Amino acid sequence: MACGEEQSYLQIYGYGTIAIVIISLASLVGALTFPFIRKRVYQYTMLFFMALAVGTLAGDATMHLIPMVFSRCILLILFWSAYSKAN
Repeated sequence: MACGEEQSYLQIYGYGTIAIVIISLASLVGALTFPFIRKRVYQYTMLFFMALAVGTLAGDATMHLIPMVFSRCILLILFWSAYSKAN
């Protein structure tokens, strides 16, 4: 398919469905083989996944809060400068 060529809905949804099935099968294989690994490796793997989850949630929360903080700071600075010019 050449660049700029239109794709049909069947191609778009077909490729999307294939990608989702491949990703889901990979996670299913991992979930089925995960309980059969050695206990020590299991503990380190669980620790890694918990740390990854906490880091992801903390990073996501930070990335959502930073713009809010800066927008409020900018509004406060603009308000303060307008107030000080008026007085």
